[in-house]
Amino acid sequence: MTSPVKEHAPAVDPRLRARRREIRRETGRRRLRRVQVGLGTVAVGAVGWGCCLSPLLDVDRVQVQGAEMSGADVVEKAGGIDRGEAMVTLKLSRVAAVVEALPWVATATVTRHWPGEVVVEVSERRPLAVVAGTDGSWVLVDGDGRQLAFADDGALPDLARIVGLDVEPQLGTTLGEAGAALELARLLPTALPGVVAQMAATDGGFEMTLAQRAGEATLVRFGDSARLAEKVDTLTALVDAGVLATSPPPSVIDVRVSDAPVLTRTGG
Repeated sequence: MTSPVKEHAPAVDPRLRARRREIRRETGRRRLRRVQVGLGTVAVGAVGWGCCLSPLLDVDRVQVQGAEMSGADVVEKAGGIDRGEAMVTLKLSRVAAVVEALPWVATATVTRHWPGEVVVEVSERRPLAVVAGTDGSWVLVDGDGRQLAFADDGALPDLARIVGLDVEPQLGTTLGEAGAALELARLLPTALPGVVAQMAATDGGFEMTLAQRAGEATLVRFGDSARLAEKVDTLTALVDAGVLATSPPPSVIDVRVSDAPVLTRTGG
């Protein structure tokens, strides 16, 4: 029986063995450096975040601009910005959204001014008319039909007055079907500058009463909302021609057919 032959592994060159050891050491050092860099980054981030949340960078002052009708205090309270709140965590879009929900506010822009000031700049709506509510109150509305504020019945502003709409007063909401009435309110100042008109929505469309001399008034019939601009142009031409200055003035001006107006007079 043949005995097994033992083979010895060839000897490794000492230089090669030393090189392998050096490679392993360098690999270990690189891993250690990566760990140190990672820990350093986390530490710096933690310190930075801590500074952002510290009293050094919290809200010290809230400045409100442009809130002439809304009131700076009302805007600030609606925004819900607390003094001492961290500047970095303040949600600017949320503040702008709740401020824009206020009746008078059209747009709101909120900005940070480091280290501790927040500025809320608002653009407010302009009233176009006063509308009679179903409860007997008068409400200021803008061109979009947004209900802005209640008006004093005894001292209504010099704006077009609209009655006959089914309006439930609720400030900050938008009138449902008042587009034609508001368009007419926009167009009338051109035809009758300085004249406060009262408009009524009726089953037959829109009518407007113009107070003249004592005991005299002129009713203007516009009909439905079609071609309102042309109807107002016709009324403008008639006013410029002096029809309201005659004695007696017409009791009715009918511009339902814009190119064929009809004037009705009573008395003589």
